[in-house]
Amino acid sequence: MILPALKMDIRLALIDDNISLLENLKQDFEPYSHIQTLFVAYDGEECLALLEQIPTAQHPQILLMDISMPKLDGIQTTAQVLQKYPNMLVVIFTSFEDDDKILACIQVGAKGYLLKTEKIAFIAQTLEEVMQGGSLMSPSIARKMFRLLQQNVPTAPATKKIDILTAREKQILELVKEGKKYKQIADILFIEEGTIKKHIRNIYEKLGVHDKLSAIKLT
Repeated sequence: MILPALKMDIRLALIDDNISLLENLKQDFEPYSHIQTLFVAYDGEECLALLEQIPTAQHPQILLMDISMPKLDGIQTTAQVLQKYPNMLVVIFTSFEDDDKILACIQVGAKGYLLKTEKIAFIAQTLEEVMQGGSLMSPSIARKMFRLLQQNVPTAPATKKIDILTAREKQILELVKEGKKYKQIADILFIEEGTIKKHIRNIYEKLGVHDKLSAIKLT
């Protein structure tokens, strides 16, 4: 008989200035016996103060953190918590979907970003995923993140046509651009004028042009 996998115990702290939301969350987590709510805090300053009072070995493993709070908001609190306790995990729990707030939370080290409209089962799943080293976001936030990342990916510079020319062909084309005649180019490069003409034909063919001016425009 295959036994069901045991869920990892999670020590949790809830940080939000909405008292009724905190009470509802505590009740919602009650069926999840592996998730223990160690404390609640109503702002960032209170969270930091409570962490200082608790022995490190008894610290919550995950902070479920709101963004908009008095005294010290969730972004600032996350940054300070992770500076003092780098092994602690923070999951943002908020109603904000602003691009700048999403990026700011991730930049300071949050491991998840959940909207308050999520069902408790998805919240619990996120906490479990984060405990196992992963990251999870509300689907709408994940879509925003993909869009933001796509917008910030630098576009590769377009390859110039002249990049397909050999070093010698580029050298000859540069001399043509300077107004040199074939005979002058041959003398400068110590090769036959016929060889220069052959290179010019190759240049035209590679660049898909039929005259000097068109070739020069591509440099």
